[in-house]
Amino acid sequence: MAPIQLVAATWEPNIPVPSELGARHQQFAESFAVIVDGVEDWDAQTPVAEWNARGVVAHLVGWLPGVLAAYADVVLKDAPDVRVDPAAAWDARAADVQRILMTQRRPSAP
Repeated sequence: MAPIQLVAATWEPNIPVPSELGARHQQFAESFAVIVDGVEDWDAQTPVAEWNARGVVAHLVGWLPGVLAAYADVVLKDAPDVRVDPAAAWDARAADVQRILMTQRRPSAP
């Protein structure tokens, strides 16, 4: 099966996704966006000594493409550069994943 390329607004995906997954992702993405939008210092330390604020966003934006490619055969388009605009990178990545979750076909009833 060829990977799904997220470069257009619609496509015909083949992967069943439980309906609640889209709602759960949207809730998380919106909650995290509120935090991201409030960040004033992207180099600020987080409670985990090895991470700063920008690094947390870079991690979330960066690991999703690999997970989706490996487990769902989905290829995401590039997000804006986290080093330049972490909030824009998060917003773009979250919107792409949400679009996938909301347009996937639902599993058939047993």
